[in-house]
Amino acid sequence: MRGITETCENVERAVQRFALGGFINYFGLQRFGTTEVSTMAVGKALLKSDWTAAVELIMRPRDGDNEVLAKCRKIWAETKDAEKALRPIGRRHCIEADLLQGLLKSHEKDPFGAIQRIARNSRMIYVHSYQSYLWNLAVSYRIKTFGRKPVVGDLVIKPGTSDSAKRQKKGPESAEEVVSLTENCLDQFSIYDVVLPLPGFDVKFPDTPVTQFILDQMTIDGIDLREKHKVKSVNAGLFPPVAACQVGSQVEHSHCRDYSLSGSYRNIATKPSNFSWEIKKFDNPEQDLLLSDLDVLNKRQLPPISESGSQMALIINFTLPSSVYATMAIRELTKRSSDQRFGADGATKTAWKTEADESEVCLEEDDAAALDQA
Repeated sequence: MRGITETCENVERAVQRFALGGFINYFGLQRFGTTEVSTMAVGKALLKSDWTAAVELIMRPRDGDNEVLAKCRKIWAETKDAEKALRPIGRRHCIEADLLQGLLKSHEKDPFGAIQRIARNSRMIYVHSYQSYLWNLAVSYRIKTFGRKPVVGDLVIKPGTSDSAKRQKKGPESAEEVVSLTENCLDQFSIYDVVLPLPGFDVKFPDTPVTQFILDQMTIDGIDLREKHKVKSVNAGLFPPVAACQVGSQVEHSHCRDYSLSGSYRNIATKPSNFSWEIKKFDNPEQDLLLSDLDVLNKRQLPPISESGSQMALIINFTLPSSVYATMAIRELTKRSSDQRFGADGATKTAWKTEADESEVCLEEDDAAALDQA
């Protein structure tokens, strides 16, 4: 990390605090997309069976599109003509092309059918994004409400269960892999053992107010991930009613299981391992401070670096568990937004980002006191 203006003492303190206290295990911005239309918004529409809204969100014009996609979205926004909107794309393969092909060929009056033409892995990115959004909100609430120590009712992975990567796989046994903490066992666990569920129909929820917080948020959004999702037709907006089969009083398509989420568990806080760091000073802003793998293979040597340079950089190395975001680690270390669109001061944030920033300090308070005493 270059362009550091803090003193060496402040940098050292921040690094030690980060290494000792770790960080809240938020899902990073990659999970939600970095354009005006978040993947979470599309996921919410899919889980609410609002197919028209999902189509419009996927096709909405946005900054940063390449020329082809920008033209495609513009045509769709102005005409709602799938054939015309497809012309700029040609034979290119992308989510927008799959969706428009669905609307054009056999599902022009069926937005649900058109969305189903998008690859399932791509569609699941949208709904998992909403699930991750709920988790980020819930972990912020958990830390702000109870701080960084385990409390009665928190969930931990049952001792002797398989490793973290296997624990987070979805399956019928997932609800049996966690236990609720009681007064008798609180001292056996730390905040780094506590997990929160990614909401689904096959997970256990904590016996704390965090569960009600999650349920209230889903109620606000008109979604309940605890139930196996019933895909319903929506008779509103651009498209007329779709063909569906009647199941009792529920209008249901045959692909309802696509949007059912069994859920899993995620540690609420984590620490880096194999952590090392080094401060380097230099004068030339274009000077290489590290060797790439290719440089090492070519036996290239770094040029001499002045220890009294006018500029300062921090070099850090660490290892994180599976599914933990390095961007969130760097964000905690630097106390700045990980979204470059928001500038160096991180003044403008999304809703979940604000929640995260307000709560992150809670994880470090005891660790900072320990450093002061040391």
